[in-house]
Amino acid sequence: MKWLVFDTSWGWAAVLSDNKLIKQAILPSDVGLNEFRSSLESSGMESRLIGENDVTLPLINNFRRYFQGHLVENWEAKWDIDSLPAFTQQVLKHVSNIPYGVTKTYGEVARAISNPRAARAVGRALSLNPLPLLIPCHRVLAQNGGLGGFTAPGGVETKKALLALENEVFISWGRFS
Repeated sequence: MKWLVFDTSWGWAAVLSDNKLIKQAILPSDVGLNEFRSSLESSGMESRLIGENDVTLPLINNFRRYFQGHLVENWEAKWDIDSLPAFTQQVLKHVSNIPYGVTKTYGEVARAISNPRAARAVGRALSLNPLPLLIPCHRVLAQNGGLGGFTAPGGVETKKALLALENEVFISWGRFS
């Protein structure tokens, strides 16, 4: 396992991979590279800096493209969430299928997985999401139209920024107005 560290237009980001499966993703942060890598390596895993346009790593190139405002519909990655509780896996698998331009509420996700009273549990499960963007938990909102929570760096402000970016991408691609 190794952290693959790369620069995006939003800052430094990383994915934890065993060269076959993605285990975790860290959304961009505006901290310096040394601080970012030190934070990652405190987990006991070493990190490797990935250069621009590394054609052997389509996932990383797709992350970069996403934050540049390009439509990314296929992340070209295999991921592993098998170590998470069964309910969390069920929630994350459902949320992984929410496409660009679509949001759901915590309650809608709960009903979709045949557990209509589990809206709060859905929120807790999403807080364990190790793969933001690949599993787009930022597309799940509160019933009242509010943003709900978001545990990635930057919290709800990052969630708001991701949704705004996707809205801009969709408008520029003519997907909705």
